[in-house]
Order: sequence, then structure tokens, then C-alpha cells
Amino acid sequence: MAGGYFILYPKLKTHAVRSILEDHFWIFNDKGNVVDASNCSFVNFDDFLNKFEKCFHVYGEKKDVMSRLESKQPFEAIIQKKSNQEAYHCVFKKYYDYHVFHFKKIEDTLSIEELSKSSQDFLDVSPLGFIFIDQSNKILYYNASAQKLFSQSLRDKNVSEFIKNPQNGLQILNDTTMVYIVPLDDEMSLCTFFPKMDTVNNAEGAAFEISRIPSLIMDSDGRIQKYNLALRQSLKQFDISIDENFFQLIDKGKKSEIKSKYQRVLDTDNAVEPFETYFSNPDFITTTYTSRLENGLFLLQFINISEQKQLEQQFIQSQKMQAVGQLAGGIAHDFNNILTAIIGFSDLLLQKYLPNDPSYSDLIQIKQNANRAANLVRQLLAFSRQQTLQPTVLNVGDVLSELSALLKRLLGAKIDLQVKYGKHVHPVKTDLGQLEQVIINLAVNARDAMGYSGKLNISIENYQATKELCMGHDTMPKGDYVTISMQDTGCGIPSENLPHIFEPFFTTKQIGSGTGLGLSTVYGIMKQTGGFISVKSEVDHGTTFTLYLPSTSETVVMPQQKKNIIDLTGNERILLVEDEDAVRTFTARALRDKGYVVSEASSGRDALNATKNETFDLVVTDVVMPDIDGPTFVKRMREENPNVKVVFISGYSDESLDYSFLADGHMTTFLPKPFTIKDLATKVKDCLQAA
Repeated sequence: MAGGYFILYPKLKTHAVRSILEDHFWIFNDKGNVVDASNCSFVNFDDFLNKFEKCFHVYGEKKDVMSRLESKQPFEAIIQKKSNQEAYHCVFKKYYDYHVFHFKKIEDTLSIEELSKSSQDFLDVSPLGFIFIDQSNKILYYNASAQKLFSQSLRDKNVSEFIKNPQNGLQILNDTTMVYIVPLDDEMSLCTFFPKMDTVNNAEGAAFEISRIPSLIMDSDGRIQKYNLALRQSLKQFDISIDENFFQLIDKGKKSEIKSKYQRVLDTDNAVEPFETYFSNPDFITTTYTSRLENGLFLLQFINISEQKQLEQQFIQSQKMQAVGQLAGGIAHDFNNILTAIIGFSDLLLQKYLPNDPSYSDLIQIKQNANRAANLVRQLLAFSRQQTLQPTVLNVGDVLSELSALLKRLLGAKIDLQVKYGKHVHPVKTDLGQLEQVIINLAVNARDAMGYSGKLNISIENYQATKELCMGHDTMPKGDYVTISMQDTGCGIPSENLPHIFEPFFTTKQIGSGTGLGLSTVYGIMKQTGGFISVKSEVDHGTTFTLYLPSTSETVVMPQQKKNIIDLTGNERILLVEDEDAVRTFTARALRDKGYVVSEASSGRDALNATKNETFDLVVTDVVMPDIDGPTFVKRMREENPNVKVVFISGYSDESLDYSFLADGHMTTFLPKPFTIKDLATKVKDCLQAA
């Protein structure tokens, strides 16, 4: 490739650009298709991007070059062909109304390393002296102007030899030279040397104007005397002018606080510690460094910390979310034990009353409200990602097809549900119940947003992420995914609420209309299953939630049709292990009422002793117990009795426990708390009858 141009977004006729181009060029329209070219090297712009990354090595930061190219930002770089080592100098910039990518072959007279250095190291050609120092003031790098200034080699020197008291800020070295020292990070500082000036108009001269650090000079009344290009770019939405009051640029809510900090600068001759300044531009929050100049003037320099502030807020929010999640998991565990007892004893009492008995309806109310509480606890567990999942390989299309009838009933007759199934959609491996809960939660939210009248479109398709994607606070890695997109025609979500919609208990519904756990539950389930979720919304134009589930190469296994178990009685010997007295009492009574012979143990240690003296057909054991937990007990028990079948019961999944035992299909099964008598009896019967 001898050289050429890549033209993007042509808005004029192509010949208007061809007249200024060399022989080798490619012109693309706004869709990325080739409309004119010196040769057909590339099909379209996407093809060019792919071949560029595969065929060239980039000197410098490759990730930055590729990201700039993809986002069409200007850059300059040295690249080298991987096939024949030919080197090119490339420049990407806007040319007229077009974006131009130009390759120029590097001649043999100049090595790649030399050209790379000459294009990047602008410091050596600067008339100002630059010295980089470490924390101990040792010189790490210096340019030619700095060496000329001191008339000696600076290699392995300490800057303290030239500056008596090196500290951050502006200092006068002698009658002719000044130095400004600014920390770049925790390990390095930059010393900039320039001629001493006496007046405001030429103070700091070129160093002030070309500095990449936003800076200004003001008088003691706060009137701006001078400002540099970097500050103009940072506050480009404001028309900054000389003699304007600096505090007019400050955020109104922070103005009094900021003024008091600046007053300390005016009232003292000593250096003031750097402090934060909040400008009216929310993207320009700074750490401000102040220095007192001559003639009652002050130099202010601003280091943008907006991204750092955003990260701090995200970190604080994540800590809150983690604390709420841990609290939710602990509460859920205790509540599920309580609810198991309430629901269980309600079932036992209901067996003794006829439907026409006055107490029967009261018991039904108790059980229904306990079930409502159990559903709330399940949402808390999903949010805190502490559910016990049993992932299976699923066809998402089949899942949605089975679920569509229920969704239509939930949405109502006035909402049009349209489902679009993609071709050859890959299988996914996830928990079926949790996936169904996510889809139902989003559908119910869409129904409420549409006011029971509108249209909900659900589509399923394969998606290949060719690069990392930002999903809110999360980053989705490259890979193959299956997407479930749910688009409604509802009222939409205001932009100020979008960052908070996945927070627990955040809701825009009226008081009493929701728990605020719907979307946080969805988020928790997606994170626990290794998936991701994104949202796009516009007020009065609807909302689209997109779920990203990692695809799998495993084969979907068709579930066996379960037999409808009618007879739930039995006479087998069962060992019940449960440390919660109320749960153990109810469970033992329920199993004995079905005819089973039940032995009880209140701990894993007692259960181990029981298995040494007796043999059992089945063990029903809690997972989380003091001393010896359920999985540990079962592992030790099976060393002596490997064929004992087990039903685990638990109110939540402790992340510190190993749940690989659930993979033992016919020998081991799981029953989440809270459960009813029928749930318990069915699970026990099903496990005993398993081959």
C-alpha cells in the first residue's frame, strides 16, 4: 500500500474532494459503503477497520488508536505492516466536510523509532525548559531547553541542586527565570521553566498559554485578568471575558462555600492546601491549586477530577448496594424459617377444618399473607444474588413460547403482545425459574408504564460482542450472547431517574403501588446468572430493556415428562436434620402424617451419630447450620452410606458454600423455603421414586 485517503460521511459530491487527493484514496458514504476509490481494497469502512487491526502493528497505544479510529476522532500514529515490515505514517483528520485517513510510506532514510520519537516527543523542540522529577526530586527526564538553561548535563541529578526549595506552585529562581511545579500523579511532577515577566499581559508568556492545565490569573477582587486556552475549552459553553468576576463561573449551590475557601487564599501569605471547586459545568469539578503572584495577583490552576468524583459516587453506591444485599440475605434466611413454620402450621390446621367453618377463612388469610411475604423475601434474595440456582441448557424461544400465554393474561386484553423469534438462536445455560421471573417482572413493569393499553414487542436473537461494552456500571466482555429485547410504548423513564432504576426500593409508583424491588430483582438475577441488562428510554415514547445471556455450545436436553404423583404417602425411614425448632417440628409432623417413620436431629453432628446407629431411605437436611452444615454432613455420611438419597432445604444460598452437590440428579434434590405440606410431600415422594 503506497498511500491513500479514507473519506467518511461525504456530504458533497465526491469529485470536490478528489481534486485535492493523491492517486490512492477511498471515499465512503454515510452508511460506510464505497462510492469512489482508486482501487477496491476494501468493501466498506467496517471491512477497513477489521483489516487495519489484523494487518498493522501500531507504535504506541494501540487501544487508543483503534478507539479514536472507530469514534472518528483525529490522531497521528506510526504503523507497520505485519506481513513485510513496511512502515507508514498515518494521519486521521477532518478535511473540508470529510474525515480523512492518510497513509504515507516511511522512507528508509528515517527509522521508525526516530520518526515515532519525533512525532511524539514535542518537549525537545519546545523553547521552554521541562524537567520530570520523582517523589525524591530525582530528575527522570529533561529536554534540550532545560539542559541549555543550566549549561550542564542533568543526567542522574537531583532538582534540589538547582531549586533550593522545590515545592508545588510558582517560584522565582533568579532575576531572569521562574519555575512552575505541578504534580502529575503520586509518583511524578513536572517542572516548567520560563523567563520572568513583570506585567500581567505577558506574565508566564507562552508557558501559561500552551499549558494543558486550565489556568487563570485574577486580582484580589476576583476579577479575571487572564486565562488560557485549556480553561476556555473546559468552560466552552461560557463566554469568559477579562474583568469578569470569577465567581460567576461557580455552581450556584456551591458559590458561598467556594467563596469562603478563596477568601482564605486572599487573607494569607502562606500556601493554601489544594481544594475542590465546582463550576457551573457539571463535567468540570476540579482540585484547585493557588499561588500568590506579584502586584496582588493570584494564579489558579485546575485539575479536572470529574471522573474521579463519579467513580467515588459509584463506589459509595456499590458499598451501599453490597450492604443492603448482605442485610437482605441475612433477613431472608431468618424470615424464610419463620414463614416456613407459619405456612406449615397453617396447612396442618386447614386439614382439621371444613371450608364452612368460620376459622377456615381466617387460616386462609394467614396463609395467603405468609405467601405474599415469601414472595417479597424471594425478591430480596434475587436482588442480593443469594438464591440457589439450578442452571440447565435452555432454548430461549421455547421458554418464551411457553410463557406467552401467561404474559397475555398478565398484560390484559388492551395490550398487544408481539413476539419475534430469531433464526437459529443459540441455547443458553441458566435457571429456568429465574429467567421466567425476569421476563414477567419486565412485562408487568411495561404494563404499568402503558396504563394497561399499548404494545409490547419481545424479540429474541443472537448477538456477537466484538469488543467490551459498557452496561451502566458494568462492562460486558466480548463473546456470543442471546438477547431478549422487550420494547413497550409506555410513558418512558425520565433521564434523571435512569441511573437509579436498579437500586433497591427505588420506585416512581405511588405509595402502596409497589415495593421498588422489581427491577433490582431483575438486575440481581442477571448478575447472578452471568448476564447483563441495558435500558433505553425516552419520555412519552416508551422503554426498551435488553437482556444479554451468554450462549453455550451445550445441547438442549428435553425435560422428561413428570408423572402426576397422586399418592403422597409412604412408610420409608427418613432422617430430618434442621436446627430451627419450629421448622423441624412442622416438617416432622407433616411427614409422619403421610406415614413416614421420622427421626429428628437438630444439628449435623447429631445427624452423623444417628446414621451410625440406623439406616435411612432418605435424608431431609437444612443447608445452613452451625457447627457442621448440610453439605458437609451429607459428604461425610455418604462415605459410609453412599446410596442414601437426600433432599436439601434452605432459605437462601450462602456464597461460601459449595453447591456442586445439586448436580447429583437422582440422588440429590433441593426444596427452597418456605414450602407447604404438599411441596414437601411431593418432593420427598419424587426423590424416593427416582431411579
